[in-house]
Amino acid sequence: WFRDSMGQLRPVTQTMRVTPSQDVLHIRHVSPEDGGRWVCRVSNQFGEQRLETQLTVTAQLSAHVQPQLQVVNSGDSATFNCSVTGSPIDSVHWLRNAESVAPISDGETSAGSRVRLLSQQVLHVSGVTRSDRGMYQCFVRNDRETAQGSAELRLGDTIPELQSTFIEQVLRPTSPVSLHCSATGSPPPQFSWFLDGEVLTAATVGHRYAIGQYVDQAGDVISHVNITSVRVQDGGLYTCKASNSLGSVSHAARLNIYGDMWMATTSPIHAVAGHDITIHCPYSGYPISGITWERRGQELPVDLRRTRGEGGSLTIGRVDPAVDAGSYTCTVRGNTGELARREIQLTVNNPPVMEPFFFPSSLQEGSRAQVTCSISSGDLPISFTWLKDGQPLPDSLQIEQKKGGGFFTFLVFNQVTSRHSGSYTCVASNSAANVNYTAQLLVKVAPQWVIEPHDVATLAGGSLVVHCQAQGFPQPQITWMRGQDRMSSEFQPLDYADGRTVLTPNGSLVIQSVGPKDEGYYLCRATNGIGAGLSKMVSLSVN
Repeated sequence: WFRDSMGQLRPVTQTMRVTPSQDVLHIRHVSPEDGGRWVCRVSNQFGEQRLETQLTVTAQLSAHVQPQLQVVNSGDSATFNCSVTGSPIDSVHWLRNAESVAPISDGETSAGSRVRLLSQQVLHVSGVTRSDRGMYQCFVRNDRETAQGSAELRLGDTIPELQSTFIEQVLRPTSPVSLHCSATGSPPPQFSWFLDGEVLTAATVGHRYAIGQYVDQAGDVISHVNITSVRVQDGGLYTCKASNSLGSVSHAARLNIYGDMWMATTSPIHAVAGHDITIHCPYSGYPISGITWERRGQELPVDLRRTRGEGGSLTIGRVDPAVDAGSYTCTVRGNTGELARREIQLTVNNPPVMEPFFFPSSLQEGSRAQVTCSISSGDLPISFTWLKDGQPLPDSLQIEQKKGGGFFTFLVFNQVTSRHSGSYTCVASNSAANVNYTAQLLVKVAPQWVIEPHDVATLAGGSLVVHCQAQGFPQPQITWMRGQDRMSSEFQPLDYADGRTVLTPNGSLVIQSVGPKDEGYYLCRATNGIGAGLSKMVSLSVN
Protein backbone atom coordinates (compact mmCIF):
# COMPACT_ATOMS: atom_id res chain seq x y z
CA TRP A 1 0.00 0.00 0.00
CA PHE A 2 1.12 3.53 -0.87
CA ARG A 3 -0.19 7.04 -0.30
CA ASP A 4 0.19 10.08 -2.54
CA SER A 5 2.22 12.73 -0.72
CA MET A 6 2.71 15.90 -2.77
CA GLY A 7 2.85 13.92 -5.99
CA GLN A 8 5.13 11.16 -4.67
CA LEU A 9 4.02 7.70 -3.57
CA ARG A 10 5.09 6.90 -0.01
CA PRO A 11 4.81 3.40 1.50
CA VAL A 12 2.09 3.09 4.12
CA THR A 13 3.50 2.15 7.51
CA GLN A 14 1.48 0.62 10.30
CA THR A 15 0.35 3.03 13.01
CA MET A 16 -2.20 3.03 15.80
CA ARG A 17 -4.86 4.10 13.28
CA VAL A 18 -3.65 2.73 9.94
CA THR A 19 -3.18 -1.00 9.43
CA PRO A 20 -2.14 -2.34 6.00
CA SER A 21 -3.15 -6.02 5.91
CA GLN A 22 -2.42 -7.58 2.54
CA ASP A 23 -5.36 -6.65 0.31
CA VAL A 24 -7.24 -4.64 2.97
CA LEU A 25 -6.23 -1.29 4.44
CA HIS A 26 -7.91 -0.39 7.75
CA ILE A 27 -8.12 3.26 8.86
CA ARG A 28 -9.58 3.86 12.29
CA HIS A 29 -11.08 7.19 13.41
CA VAL A 30 -10.87 8.75 9.96
CA SER A 31 -9.88 12.45 9.89
CA PRO A 32 -9.76 15.01 7.04
CA GLU A 33 -5.98 14.51 6.87
CA ASP A 34 -6.64 10.99 5.58
CA GLY A 35 -8.24 12.33 2.43
CA GLY A 36 -6.33 11.87 -0.81
CA ARG A 37 -5.08 9.20 -3.21
CA TRP A 38 -4.31 5.71 -1.91
CA VAL A 39 -2.64 3.09 -4.10
CA CYS A 40 -2.71 -0.70 -3.81
CA ARG A 41 0.10 -2.49 -5.66
CA VAL A 42 0.01 -6.25 -6.35
CA SER A 43 3.13 -7.91 -7.75
CA ASN A 44 4.71 -11.27 -8.42
CA GLN A 45 7.58 -12.57 -10.52
CA PHE A 46 5.61 -11.93 -13.72
CA GLY A 47 4.70 -8.29 -13.13
CA GLU A 48 2.54 -5.96 -11.10
CA GLN A 49 -0.85 -4.19 -11.10
CA ARG A 50 -1.96 -1.01 -9.35
CA LEU A 51 -5.35 0.25 -8.23
CA GLU A 52 -5.92 3.84 -7.11
CA THR A 53 -8.65 4.98 -4.73
CA GLN A 54 -9.56 8.60 -3.96
CA LEU A 55 -10.70 8.96 -0.35
CA THR A 56 -12.85 12.02 0.40
CA VAL A 57 -13.51 12.76 4.07
CA THR A 58 -16.35 15.05 5.09
CA ALA A 59 -16.24 16.78 8.48
CA GLN A 60 -17.81 19.80 10.13
CA LEU A 61 -16.06 23.02 9.17
CA SER A 62 -14.23 25.06 11.78
CA ALA A 63 -12.01 28.15 11.36
CA HIS A 64 -9.67 29.85 13.82
CA VAL A 65 -7.47 32.89 13.05
CA GLN A 66 -4.11 33.10 14.81
CA PRO A 67 -2.88 35.14 16.49
CA GLN A 68 -6.21 36.39 17.77
CA LEU A 69 -4.67 39.72 18.81
CA GLN A 70 -1.70 41.43 17.19
CA VAL A 71 -0.26 44.72 18.43
CA VAL A 72 1.88 46.04 15.57
CA ASN A 73 3.91 49.23 15.34
CA SER A 74 3.28 51.59 12.45
CA GLY A 75 5.28 50.54 9.39
CA ASP A 76 5.76 46.95 10.56
CA SER A 77 4.07 43.86 9.12
CA ALA A 78 1.29 41.60 10.38
CA THR A 79 0.35 38.07 9.30
CA PHE A 80 -2.89 36.23 10.03
CA ASN A 81 -3.17 32.45 9.67
CA CYS A 82 -6.61 30.87 9.23
CA SER A 83 -6.46 27.32 10.62
CA VAL A 84 -9.26 25.30 9.04
CA THR A 85 -10.57 21.89 10.05
CA GLY A 86 -13.34 19.99 8.34
CA SER A 87 -13.94 18.86 4.80
CA PRO A 88 -14.51 19.59 2.00
CA ILE A 89 -13.34 23.20 1.74
CA ASP A 90 -14.75 24.95 -1.32
CA SER A 91 -13.63 28.52 -0.60
CA VAL A 92 -11.79 30.73 1.90
CA HIS A 93 -12.71 34.42 2.04
CA TRP A 94 -11.29 37.29 4.14
CA LEU A 95 -13.00 40.41 5.51
CA ARG A 96 -11.41 43.45 7.12
CA ASN A 97 -13.75 45.57 9.22
CA ALA A 98 -16.69 43.89 7.42
CA GLU A 99 -15.30 44.78 3.97
CA SER A 100 -14.13 42.13 1.53
CA VAL A 101 -10.43 41.49 1.03
CA ALA A 102 -10.81 39.65 -2.27
CA PRO A 103 -7.81 38.40 -4.29
CA ILE A 104 -7.15 40.16 -7.59
CA SER A 105 -3.94 38.66 -9.01
CA ASP A 106 -0.70 37.14 -7.72
CA GLY A 107 -2.01 37.41 -4.17
CA GLU A 108 -2.78 41.14 -4.37
CA THR A 109 -6.11 42.08 -2.87
CA SER A 110 -8.76 44.72 -3.32
CA ALA A 111 -7.38 46.35 -0.16
CA GLY A 112 -4.20 47.24 -2.06
CA SER A 113 -0.71 45.89 -2.70
CA ARG A 114 0.17 46.19 1.01
CA VAL A 115 -2.46 43.55 1.85
CA ARG A 116 -1.68 40.26 0.15
CA LEU A 117 -2.82 36.66 0.30
CA LEU A 118 0.30 34.53 0.64
CA SER A 119 -2.08 31.58 0.31
CA GLN A 120 -5.82 31.18 0.70
CA GLN A 121 -5.38 30.81 4.44
CA VAL A 122 -2.55 33.31 5.10
CA LEU A 123 -3.17 37.08 4.95
CA HIS A 124 -0.16 39.43 5.13
CA VAL A 125 -0.28 43.19 5.78
CA SER A 126 2.94 45.14 5.16
CA GLY A 127 3.68 48.72 6.19
CA VAL A 128 0.83 48.82 8.71
CA THR A 129 -1.00 52.17 9.03
CA ARG A 130 -3.95 53.44 11.07
CA SER A 131 -6.36 52.33 8.32
CA ASP A 132 -5.31 48.68 8.79
CA ARG A 133 -6.39 48.40 12.42
CA GLY A 134 -9.61 46.56 13.28
CA MET A 135 -11.18 43.12 12.98
CA TYR A 136 -10.14 40.51 10.41
CA GLN A 137 -12.41 37.56 9.61
CA CYS A 138 -11.74 34.33 7.74
CA PHE A 139 -14.85 32.69 6.21
CA VAL A 140 -14.70 29.04 5.10
CA ARG A 141 -17.51 27.55 2.99
CA ASN A 142 -18.68 24.41 1.27
CA ASP A 143 -22.08 23.55 -0.20
CA ARG A 144 -23.43 22.52 3.22
CA GLU A 145 -22.14 25.04 5.76
CA THR A 146 -20.03 28.11 6.60
CA ALA A 147 -17.55 28.69 9.43
CA GLN A 148 -15.66 31.81 10.42
CA GLY A 149 -12.83 32.87 12.70
CA SER A 150 -11.78 36.39 13.68
CA ALA A 151 -8.77 38.29 15.01
CA GLU A 152 -7.93 41.88 15.90
CA LEU A 153 -5.10 44.09 14.68
CA ARG A 154 -4.17 46.95 17.00
CA LEU A 155 -1.58 49.62 16.44
CA GLY A 156 1.33 49.73 18.82
CA ASP A 157 3.88 52.51 18.51
CA THR A 158 3.04 54.80 15.56
CA ILE A 159 4.81 57.76 14.01
CA PRO A 160 2.98 61.07 14.59
CA GLU A 161 0.43 62.21 12.01
CA LEU A 162 -0.86 65.78 11.89
CA GLN A 163 -4.65 65.99 12.00
CA SER A 164 -5.12 69.78 11.84
CA THR A 165 -2.83 72.79 11.35
CA PHE A 166 -2.91 76.61 11.19
CA ILE A 167 -2.88 78.80 8.08
CA GLU A 168 -0.96 81.92 7.04
CA GLN A 169 -2.49 85.06 8.50
CA VAL A 170 -2.14 88.84 8.15
CA LEU A 171 -2.91 90.83 11.32
CA ARG A 172 -2.67 94.36 12.65
CA PRO A 173 -0.73 95.17 15.82
CA THR A 174 -2.57 94.55 19.13
CA SER A 175 -4.74 91.83 17.53
CA PRO A 176 -5.01 88.49 19.37
CA VAL A 177 -4.02 85.28 17.61
CA SER A 178 -4.14 81.56 18.39
CA LEU A 179 -2.19 78.97 16.38
CA HIS A 180 -3.26 75.32 16.75
CA CYS A 181 -1.84 71.96 15.66
CA SER A 182 -3.17 68.50 16.52
CA ALA A 183 -1.57 65.10 15.97
CA THR A 184 -2.01 61.42 16.68
CA GLY A 185 0.68 58.89 17.51
CA SER A 186 1.80 56.30 20.01
CA PRO A 187 3.44 57.09 22.34
CA PRO A 188 1.48 60.38 22.36
CA PRO A 189 3.62 63.00 20.60
CA GLN A 190 5.11 66.07 22.26
CA PHE A 191 4.83 69.39 20.41
CA SER A 192 7.61 71.92 19.92
CA TRP A 193 7.10 75.37 18.43
CA PHE A 194 9.62 77.40 16.42
CA LEU A 195 9.76 80.96 15.11
CA ASP A 196 12.07 81.37 12.12
CA GLY A 197 13.87 78.18 13.15
CA GLU A 198 14.44 79.25 16.78
CA VAL A 199 12.82 77.24 19.59
CA LEU A 200 9.80 79.13 20.91
CA THR A 201 9.08 78.95 24.65
CA ALA A 202 7.22 81.17 27.07
CA ALA A 203 10.57 81.93 28.72
CA THR A 204 12.17 83.19 25.50
CA VAL A 205 9.30 85.43 24.36
CA GLY A 206 8.00 86.65 27.69
CA HIS A 207 4.63 86.36 29.32
CA ARG A 208 2.71 87.62 26.27
CA TYR A 209 2.85 84.09 24.83
CA ALA A 210 0.91 81.09 26.16
CA ILE A 211 2.13 77.71 24.90
CA GLY A 212 0.48 74.44 25.89
CA GLN A 213 -0.95 71.10 24.85
CA TYR A 214 -3.59 68.60 25.98
CA VAL A 215 -5.16 65.30 24.89
CA ASP A 216 -8.81 65.31 23.76
CA GLN A 217 -11.37 62.52 24.17
CA ALA A 218 -10.44 61.00 20.79
CA GLY A 219 -6.81 60.64 21.91
CA ASP A 220 -5.49 63.44 19.66
CA VAL A 221 -2.78 65.69 21.12
CA ILE A 222 -3.65 69.36 20.60
CA SER A 223 -1.09 72.14 21.03
CA HIS A 224 -1.43 75.91 20.77
CA VAL A 225 0.45 79.19 20.82
CA ASN A 226 -1.69 82.12 21.99
CA ILE A 227 -0.65 85.78 21.76
CA THR A 228 -3.05 88.22 23.38
CA SER A 229 -1.71 91.32 21.62
CA VAL A 230 0.66 90.90 18.67
CA ARG A 231 3.55 93.21 17.84
CA VAL A 232 5.43 93.62 14.59
CA GLN A 233 8.28 91.60 16.11
CA ASP A 234 5.92 88.63 16.53
CA GLY A 235 5.71 88.15 12.77
CA GLY A 236 7.64 85.38 11.04
CA LEU A 237 7.53 81.72 10.05
CA TYR A 238 5.90 79.64 12.80
CA THR A 239 6.46 75.87 12.89
CA CYS A 240 4.74 73.22 15.00
CA LYS A 241 6.59 69.89 15.30
CA ALA A 242 5.07 66.71 16.78
CA SER A 243 7.64 64.12 17.91
CA ASN A 244 7.72 60.73 19.61
CA SER A 245 10.20 57.86 19.80
CA LEU A 246 9.41 56.75 16.23
CA GLY A 247 9.81 60.06 14.43
CA SER A 248 8.41 63.52 13.89
CA VAL A 249 6.22 65.57 11.57
CA SER A 250 5.99 69.35 11.21
CA HIS A 251 3.97 72.16 9.64
CA ALA A 252 4.93 75.79 8.99
CA ALA A 253 3.09 78.95 7.96
CA ARG A 254 3.79 82.70 8.22
CA LEU A 255 2.21 85.17 10.59
CA ASN A 256 2.39 88.64 9.00
CA ILE A 257 1.95 91.78 11.12
CA TYR A 258 1.45 95.21 9.54
CA GLY A 259 4.39 97.51 10.29
CA ASP A 260 7.96 98.48 9.42
CA MET A 261 10.59 95.92 8.46
CA TRP A 262 12.38 94.24 11.37
CA MET A 263 14.95 91.42 11.61
CA ALA A 264 15.35 89.01 14.52
CA THR A 265 18.71 87.67 15.64
CA THR A 266 19.30 84.02 14.80
CA SER A 267 21.67 81.25 15.84
CA PRO A 268 24.13 79.72 13.36
CA ILE A 269 22.55 77.23 10.97
CA HIS A 270 24.05 73.72 10.96
CA ALA A 271 23.97 71.63 7.78
CA VAL A 272 25.16 68.11 6.95
CA ALA A 273 27.48 67.76 3.97
CA GLY A 274 25.75 66.20 0.98
CA HIS A 275 22.26 67.03 2.30
CA ASP A 276 19.91 69.88 1.40
CA ILE A 277 19.45 72.83 3.78
CA THR A 278 16.81 75.57 3.87
CA ILE A 279 17.64 78.94 5.46
CA HIS A 280 14.73 81.16 6.48
CA CYS A 281 15.01 84.93 6.53
CA PRO A 282 13.92 85.93 10.09
CA TYR A 283 12.01 89.06 9.11
CA SER A 284 8.76 90.60 10.27
CA GLY A 285 6.76 93.56 9.06
CA TYR A 286 4.16 93.81 6.32
CA PRO A 287 3.77 94.39 3.43
CA ILE A 288 7.12 93.77 1.72
CA SER A 289 8.28 94.35 -1.84
CA GLY A 290 11.12 91.84 -2.02
CA ILE A 291 13.75 89.64 -0.36
CA THR A 292 17.34 89.21 -1.57
CA TRP A 293 20.20 86.96 -0.45
CA GLU A 294 23.85 87.98 -0.65
CA ARG A 295 27.19 86.38 -0.01
CA ARG A 296 30.50 88.20 0.15
CA GLY A 297 28.73 91.37 -0.98
CA GLN A 298 27.29 89.76 -4.13
CA GLU A 299 23.65 88.81 -4.68
CA LEU A 300 23.24 85.05 -4.89
CA PRO A 301 21.99 83.88 -8.28
CA VAL A 302 19.24 81.29 -8.57
CA ASP A 303 20.63 78.11 -10.14
CA LEU A 304 20.20 74.34 -10.01
CA ARG A 305 21.64 74.12 -6.48
CA ARG A 306 20.32 77.35 -4.99
CA THR A 307 16.58 77.95 -5.14
CA ARG A 308 14.15 80.39 -3.52
CA GLY A 309 11.08 79.18 -1.67
CA GLU A 310 7.84 80.64 -0.41
CA GLY A 311 8.46 83.41 2.11
CA GLY A 312 11.89 84.18 0.69
CA SER A 313 13.69 81.12 2.07
CA LEU A 314 16.96 79.97 0.49
CA THR A 315 17.47 76.26 -0.22
CA ILE A 316 20.93 74.90 -1.04
CA GLY A 317 21.05 71.41 -2.53
CA ARG A 318 23.71 68.84 -1.60
CA VAL A 319 25.67 71.19 0.64
CA ASP A 320 29.42 71.29 -0.03
CA PRO A 321 31.46 72.46 3.00
CA ALA A 322 34.23 73.87 0.81
CA VAL A 323 31.80 75.98 -1.22
CA ASP A 324 28.75 76.69 0.92
CA ALA A 325 29.99 77.22 4.50
CA GLY A 326 30.15 80.84 5.64
CA SER A 327 28.02 83.97 6.05
CA TYR A 328 24.81 84.76 4.17
CA THR A 329 22.98 88.09 4.28
CA CYS A 330 19.22 88.38 3.96
CA THR A 331 17.78 91.79 2.99
CA VAL A 332 14.06 92.65 3.12
CA ARG A 333 12.64 95.77 1.44
CA GLY A 334 9.32 97.26 2.55
CA ASN A 335 6.76 98.89 0.28
CA THR A 336 7.93 102.33 1.35
CA GLY A 337 11.57 101.50 0.61
CA GLU A 338 12.85 100.83 4.15
CA LEU A 339 15.40 98.00 4.47
CA ALA A 340 16.24 95.41 7.11
CA ARG A 341 19.28 93.11 6.99
CA ARG A 342 20.53 90.12 8.95
CA GLU A 343 23.72 88.10 8.58
CA ILE A 344 23.28 84.34 9.08
CA GLN A 345 26.18 81.94 9.63
CA LEU A 346 26.06 78.51 7.94
CA THR A 347 28.33 75.77 9.30
CA VAL A 348 28.63 72.44 7.50
CA ASN A 349 29.32 69.21 9.38
CA ASN A 350 30.75 66.16 7.63
CA PRO A 351 29.03 62.84 8.48
CA PRO A 352 31.08 59.68 8.96
CA VAL A 353 31.75 57.66 5.81
CA MET A 354 32.14 54.00 6.77
CA GLU A 355 34.09 51.50 4.71
CA PRO A 356 32.39 48.11 4.21
CA PHE A 357 33.86 45.22 6.19
CA PHE A 358 33.54 41.46 5.89
CA PHE A 359 34.25 38.32 7.87
CA PRO A 360 36.31 35.51 6.30
CA SER A 361 34.04 32.98 4.62
CA SER A 362 36.12 29.97 5.73
CA LEU A 363 35.94 30.36 9.53
CA GLN A 364 35.65 27.09 11.42
CA GLU A 365 35.16 26.44 15.13
CA GLY A 366 38.39 27.09 17.00
CA SER A 367 39.70 29.64 14.46
CA ARG A 368 40.85 33.15 15.34
CA ALA A 369 39.30 36.18 13.64
CA GLN A 370 39.44 39.96 13.54
CA VAL A 371 37.24 42.52 11.78
CA THR A 372 37.87 46.26 11.45
CA CYS A 373 35.32 49.06 11.13
CA SER A 374 36.99 52.19 9.77
CA ILE A 375 35.83 55.71 8.88
CA SER A 376 37.45 57.15 5.76
CA SER A 377 36.12 60.69 6.30
CA GLY A 378 33.96 62.71 8.67
CA ASP A 379 34.33 65.23 11.47
CA LEU A 380 35.96 64.10 14.71
CA PRO A 381 35.25 63.09 17.41
CA ILE A 382 33.55 59.87 16.34
CA SER A 383 32.02 57.38 18.78
CA PHE A 384 31.63 53.68 17.95
CA THR A 385 29.18 51.01 19.07
CA TRP A 386 29.10 47.32 18.13
CA LEU A 387 25.90 45.25 18.02
CA LYS A 388 25.25 41.54 17.49
CA ASP A 389 21.85 40.69 16.02
CA GLY A 390 20.70 44.20 16.93
CA GLN A 391 21.75 43.96 20.60
CA PRO A 392 24.91 45.00 22.53
CA LEU A 393 27.66 42.38 22.45
CA PRO A 394 27.10 39.82 25.24
CA ASP A 395 30.00 39.53 27.69
CA SER A 396 29.60 35.75 27.58
CA LEU A 397 30.95 35.68 24.01
CA GLN A 398 34.30 37.11 25.21
CA ILE A 399 34.76 39.35 22.16
CA GLU A 400 37.44 42.02 22.58
CA GLN A 401 36.50 45.53 21.38
CA LYS A 402 39.42 47.84 20.60
CA LYS A 403 39.71 51.37 19.22
CA GLY A 404 42.52 53.18 17.50
CA GLY A 405 43.28 56.63 16.15
CA GLY A 406 39.78 57.93 16.81
CA PHE A 407 38.56 56.80 13.40
CA PHE A 408 38.52 52.98 13.54
CA THR A 409 37.56 50.13 15.84
CA PHE A 410 37.98 46.38 15.61
CA LEU A 411 36.72 43.17 17.16
CA VAL A 412 39.01 40.30 18.15
CA PHE A 413 37.74 36.70 18.37
CA ASN A 414 40.37 34.57 20.09
CA GLN A 415 38.45 31.35 19.42
CA VAL A 416 35.24 31.36 17.40
CA THR A 417 32.40 28.95 18.16
CA SER A 418 28.97 28.40 16.68
CA ARG A 419 27.61 30.86 19.26
CA HIS A 420 29.51 33.66 17.51
CA SER A 421 27.51 33.22 14.28
CA GLY A 422 25.19 36.15 13.58
CA SER A 423 24.91 39.70 12.24
CA TYR A 424 27.48 42.23 13.49
CA THR A 425 26.73 45.95 13.14
CA CYS A 426 29.21 48.79 13.57
CA VAL A 427 27.56 52.13 14.43
CA ALA A 428 29.58 55.35 14.08
CA SER A 429 28.27 58.73 15.31
CA ASN A 430 29.46 62.31 15.18
CA SER A 431 27.85 65.75 15.34
CA ALA A 432 26.45 65.36 11.81
CA ALA A 433 24.95 61.88 11.60
CA ASN A 434 24.87 58.23 12.63
CA VAL A 435 25.93 55.60 10.09
CA ASN A 436 26.16 51.83 10.31
CA TYR A 437 27.19 48.74 8.38
CA THR A 438 26.30 45.10 9.02
CA ALA A 439 28.21 41.94 8.10
CA GLN A 440 27.39 38.27 8.62
CA LEU A 441 29.65 35.94 10.58
CA LEU A 442 29.00 32.30 9.74
CA VAL A 443 31.09 29.77 11.67
CA LYS A 444 31.41 26.43 9.94
CA VAL A 445 30.90 23.52 12.31
CA ALA A 446 31.86 19.88 11.67
CA PRO A 447 29.05 17.31 11.98
CA GLN A 448 28.05 16.21 15.48
CA TRP A 449 25.72 13.38 16.40
CA VAL A 450 22.18 14.26 17.41
CA ILE A 451 21.05 10.62 17.35
CA GLU A 452 23.83 8.10 16.82
CA PRO A 453 22.74 4.87 15.09
CA HIS A 454 22.85 1.55 16.99
CA ASP A 455 22.58 -2.17 16.18
CA VAL A 456 18.96 -3.29 15.78
CA ALA A 457 17.01 -6.54 15.65
CA THR A 458 13.48 -6.90 14.29
CA LEU A 459 10.85 -9.46 13.31
CA ALA A 460 10.39 -10.45 9.69
CA GLY A 461 7.46 -8.79 7.93
CA GLY A 462 7.42 -5.68 10.09
CA SER A 463 8.74 -2.19 9.55
CA LEU A 464 12.05 -0.89 10.86
CA VAL A 465 13.43 2.58 11.56
CA VAL A 466 17.17 3.09 12.13
CA HIS A 467 17.80 6.61 13.41
CA CYS A 468 20.81 8.59 12.24
CA GLN A 469 20.75 12.35 12.77
CA ALA A 470 23.56 14.92 12.83
CA GLN A 471 23.92 18.68 13.14
CA GLY A 472 26.53 21.18 11.97
CA PHE A 473 26.97 24.08 9.57
CA PRO A 474 26.38 23.70 6.71
CA GLN A 475 23.70 21.13 7.55
CA PRO A 476 25.30 17.67 7.17
CA GLN A 477 24.19 15.35 4.39
CA ILE A 478 23.25 11.85 5.53
CA THR A 479 24.25 8.89 3.35
CA TRP A 480 23.43 5.23 4.01
CA MET A 481 25.55 2.38 2.59
CA ARG A 482 25.66 -1.39 2.95
CA GLY A 483 28.63 -3.69 3.46
CA GLN A 484 29.30 -7.42 3.45
CA ASP A 485 30.46 -7.82 7.06
CA ARG A 486 31.62 -5.84 10.07
CA MET A 487 35.24 -5.83 8.86
CA SER A 488 34.28 -4.84 5.32
CA SER A 489 36.00 -1.85 3.78
CA GLU A 490 33.72 -1.77 0.75
CA PHE A 491 30.25 -0.29 1.09
CA GLN A 492 27.71 0.26 -1.65
CA PRO A 493 25.07 3.04 -1.65
CA LEU A 494 21.59 1.80 -0.81
CA ASP A 495 19.07 1.39 -3.62
CA TYR A 496 15.77 3.11 -2.83
CA ALA A 497 14.10 2.23 -6.14
CA ASP A 498 12.02 -0.67 -4.80
CA GLY A 499 9.99 1.65 -2.55
CA ARG A 500 10.62 -0.51 0.54
CA THR A 501 13.64 1.45 1.67
CA VAL A 502 13.14 5.15 2.37
CA LEU A 503 15.58 7.84 3.54
CA THR A 504 13.67 10.37 5.65
CA PRO A 505 14.50 14.12 5.57
CA ASN A 506 16.16 13.92 9.02
CA GLY A 507 18.48 11.09 7.88
CA SER A 508 16.74 8.08 9.44
CA LEU A 509 16.44 4.88 7.42
CA VAL A 510 13.02 3.19 7.06
CA ILE A 511 12.68 -0.37 5.72
CA GLN A 512 9.22 -1.80 5.00
CA SER A 513 8.34 -5.51 5.14
CA VAL A 514 11.73 -6.51 6.52
CA GLY A 515 12.99 -9.92 5.36
CA PRO A 516 16.10 -12.08 5.76
CA LYS A 517 17.66 -10.47 2.71
CA ASP A 518 17.79 -7.18 4.64
CA GLU A 519 20.11 -8.63 7.29
CA GLY A 520 23.63 -7.28 7.26
CA TYR A 521 25.79 -4.30 8.05
CA TYR A 522 24.81 -0.73 7.30
CA LEU A 523 26.95 2.39 7.43
CA CYS A 524 25.52 5.85 8.17
CA ARG A 525 27.76 8.74 7.14
CA ALA A 526 27.25 12.47 7.90
CA THR A 527 29.37 15.00 5.97
CA ASN A 528 29.23 18.74 5.29
CA GLY A 529 32.71 19.47 3.93
CA ILE A 530 34.06 20.43 7.35
CA GLY A 531 36.46 17.92 8.83
CA ALA A 532 36.38 14.20 8.10
CA GLY A 533 32.69 13.83 8.89
CA LEU A 534 31.03 11.15 11.01
CA SER A 535 30.34 7.50 10.25
CA LYS A 536 28.89 4.63 12.23
CA MET A 537 28.36 1.01 11.19
CA VAL A 538 25.40 -0.93 12.64
CA SER A 539 24.16 -4.49 12.20
CA LEU A 540 20.60 -5.41 11.31
CA SER A 541 19.29 -8.78 12.49
CA VAL A 542 15.98 -10.27 11.27
CA ASN A 543 14.25 -12.92 13.36
